[in-house]
Amino acid sequence: MRLLLTRDTWDKFAFTFVQTPVLHTFYKSRLEWRSLPIARLKVFERVAAQFMRFGVHFEDAIAARPSNPRFLTDERCTVVMPTGQCRSFKVNLAHPIRQMRFWVVGSQAITISALNRQGHCVAMAKTEIEPHEATAVHKRYAEQGMTIKTGTANVVRIDSKAPFVLTRCEVQQFHRVAS
Repeated sequence: MRLLLTRDTWDKFAFTFVQTPVLHTFYKSRLEWRSLPIARLKVFERVAAQFMRFGVHFEDAIAARPSNPRFLTDERCTVVMPTGQCRSFKVNLAHPIRQMRFWVVGSQAITISALNRQGHCVAMAKTEIEPHEATAVHKRYAEQGMTIKTGTANVVRIDSKAPFVLTRCEVQQFHRVAS
């Protein structure tokens, strides 16, 4: 928001205060969550640079509709999962992102790690899987959400010992928006 204000300034020639206009721009720090449109991906499409406008680039990921009903959260949902026999995929960050939220579904614990340029872990989150949930025969796996701070990270790894799917992902950018 731009606002024209006045400021009292001493005028040394008139020996009095005069009002001078001052233009101010006020910024409100508004950090919004932006959702990656995973549902728009085509089934069996390799997921890579489709979300570059959000500053993220996937590696070793594919869009799919789970054939196993235990992984479904919606009948027609498109999800992101690791390619081939991989049990992980990477999300490379093109520019600094403040935080990321992930919603995942899996039969075993899923670990999300944020790594810096040197490969050191700067943040980590892990899902909790109840032992009775993993062994239940006809029960759907629970969708679990995790938020991870990625301010100093360059890569985010999502790993599990068993198959898993990413149902939703959101990013929170570092920026200030003029109101």
